[in-house]
Amino acid sequence: MWDRKTTQEILLRCLRFDKDAGSAEIEPLVRTLTPDDSGSLFHEAVRHEIAPFLYRRLLTILQDLGLPVDPLKRFRAVYLQTAARNMRLLEELGIVLEALKKSNVAAIPLKGAYLAEAVYRDMALRVFSDIDLLIRKSDLEKAHEIFQEQAFHPLEYDRKVADDLHEWRYVHKASGWALEIHWGIVSKSYPFSIDVDRLWENSRRRKISGVDVSVLSPEDMLLHLCLNASIHNYSRGLKVLCDIGQFVASAEAEIDWARVRRQALEWKTTRCAYLTLKLARDMVNAGIPEDFLDGLKPGENAEIPYEAARDVILMNENSLGSGIPVLPTMSVFLGKKERKDKLNLLFKKALPTRRFIAGQFPVSARSIWVYFFYPLWIIILIRRNYPSIRELFLRKLISSNSLVEEKKKWGLSDWLLSP
Repeated sequence: MWDRKTTQEILLRCLRFDKDAGSAEIEPLVRTLTPDDSGSLFHEAVRHEIAPFLYRRLLTILQDLGLPVDPLKRFRAVYLQTAARNMRLLEELGIVLEALKKSNVAAIPLKGAYLAEAVYRDMALRVFSDIDLLIRKSDLEKAHEIFQEQAFHPLEYDRKVADDLHEWRYVHKASGWALEIHWGIVSKSYPFSIDVDRLWENSRRRKISGVDVSVLSPEDMLLHLCLNASIHNYSRGLKVLCDIGQFVASAEAEIDWARVRRQALEWKTTRCAYLTLKLARDMVNAGIPEDFLDGLKPGENAEIPYEAARDVILMNENSLGSGIPVLPTMSVFLGKKERKDKLNLLFKKALPTRRFIAGQFPVSARSIWVYFFYPLWIIILIRRNYPSIRELFLRKLISSNSLVEEKKKWGLSDWLLSP
């Protein structure tokens, strides 16, 4: 049976986006594919949420070689399960989009649903679990009423637009589907300068779930994918690189690379864009022009944490040496070099705005009672990060031999989120 390193190498060969997809290198491996080897590949693909996509790649290779497809039974089961789930989600999305359209509320589908239908062009190939929509601020209340009519229950108690918020969350009362509406693609607490009005101005028209809607321009969508991957510190693994590779392959003739570079500079996201796109090019051979990457590369004095990012992506987690997961906030905190920066982040997370607290608990931001919920919020933060804190301080990982490598991972988020 393949060890994990071998499995990862084979997985990356199968995911390549060049024309022959590395088939010459893969052929001798699939000809001798055993059930144990297939199992190793399957578990690695599931961990990265790319099993359906890998199934299609392997199925094509085996059929082209005239080989039996029996080793792919588990892959096929996940493919069919994903198809069934995504079909229901996209049907629900169509109902929501149609209701919004009838009320003259514009919406831009983001991420999963858009990628599954418009980019992968096979709803079963892209795993996603919720619906994300970009809505104009002026339409938020009207959209909220429509969602309630569609049996979506709000998770926020006090729905206010605040600088440290950029979304409202809902859950369908019957199906449990999650829906998020955004008035920005990231919170203003991040050091980026994204003009949401220009996102709308640059948008294109396309049919999604049978409804004619706006979608992000190719350049905006590409940067959105990079930004989303970076904010999550690459914790979603190879899935984000497959998204970028597939998106570039599907929109290659439309992408204005000069505009992508200008926009990355305007948004102050050059680090996010460069590192994410370089990883996509190097690891899955996404069609990113080399001269574009050279022009986007940060200054000579910027030490790029390439190996740390690659390691996080392949591990599909940001963890301590023992495998205890580190949440993004904790990762950023650990990555801060200066004590004052750590204290500043701690203060912001422990004592957010009243509007933020009102969104988490059943209290008005204008009520004096909002302050009584701050201790509860701090307790929630501690409970969320307790496993990491325990590993660091009770098990004394600070003195472990792996600390140097772990610090590189912790500093990755800090590097990515620097303008």
